Amino acid sequence: MYRYQVYVKVKGSVIKTIIFADNDIHARLLAQYQYGMNNVSIPPQRIGN
Repeated sequence: MYRYQVYVKVKGSVIKTIIFADNDIHARLLAQYQYGMNNVSIPPQRIGN
């Protein structure tokens, strides 16, 4: 699994969070399911290994 940095909107504020996933598509889907479909501001970016 890899670490992905994702920016999401929560109550009007944009926050940075880390999601562990196998690839960027799974990271985006996990973020969308957890925070809402329209709340993922910037696509996931892989960080580290």
